[in-house]
Amino acid sequence: MNAEEIHKIDNSSKHEMFLLDGKQESVFQKNYTVLMNMAPFKKHIVLNTPFLSEEHRIMLVTSGYTVHSANMKQYHLHKGDLLILPANIIFTINSFSDDFDAKVLSFNFVSPEIASFIGYNPISLKLDGSNLNIFNSIISLISQMNLMDVKTSGEKNEIEHLVLALLYFIKRLYTEINGGKLPYMSRAEIIKNEFLKILNGSGLPNKSVAFYAEQLNVSVNHLQQCIKKQSGFTVKEWINKKNIQIINHLLLKDNGNLSLKEIALYLEMGDSSQLSRFYKHNTGMTPAEYRKSVVN
Repeated sequence: MNAEEIHKIDNSSKHEMFLLDGKQESVFQKNYTVLMNMAPFKKHIVLNTPFLSEEHRIMLVTSGYTVHSANMKQYHLHKGDLLILPANIIFTINSFSDDFDAKVLSFNFVSPEIASFIGYNPISLKLDGSNLNIFNSIISLISQMNLMDVKTSGEKNEIEHLVLALLYFIKRLYTEINGGKLPYMSRAEIIKNEFLKILNGSGLPNKSVAFYAEQLNVSVNHLQQCIKKQSGFTVKEWINKKNIQIINHLLLKDNGNLSLKEIALYLEMGDSSQLSRFYKHNTGMTPAEYRKSVVN
């Protein structure tokens, strides 16, 4: 395992979330991908493992229920519940029922008109009646256009316009439910989200709080205060969570054949004993226990 391979952790982790049958590739290959049902992919979902997606995702639960965690907050989703997961966000699929099904749209563009709405925060809404019918109609059109595997810029723009129409529809519902208020972000929340973007955008996190403060052009104390107030966690705790995400990935990589010594060496944690202490302190279990619970 070389450094270049490990630095691709963030990209490769999404490949382990949904795999096409018989192919080691992500279903999220295009600028726009629509899954109209989850049946072919449910057996490939890895539970209780953090993922970092490069694309925005919109999921409508159509039957059953699922529990997702995003930025340390849990979302219990049932039929008719809609969840938007922005790009560069850590999320975990905690559980789902046997009858769980959903429609999922992923896209990796951010239009200036909608960027402020998507932001970096998950958004959850309940759809029913005519609103549910409108959502299903728009996503069906996107799916049909996407299946055409369009190649001209004009046709690609048509899909983008449909995605934007869906986002504006969701935006209208959000403002109606919240008394006309848009998901406004304060300066402190913007700093928190930019910090998370930097933290999640690299294979191995920088261990220095001062590094992130410099990147965001704020003082260390101000960064610490913003992150703690907005998220409930300190900068160091977020860095530790990122390291746990990487360790979890490496514990399962190559069918769980990487040694703790190899993982500790890459993470610059000294030896396997130090790695195990760090892992248990942050998760309540040893690396071996985690590996066994998932692999078996």
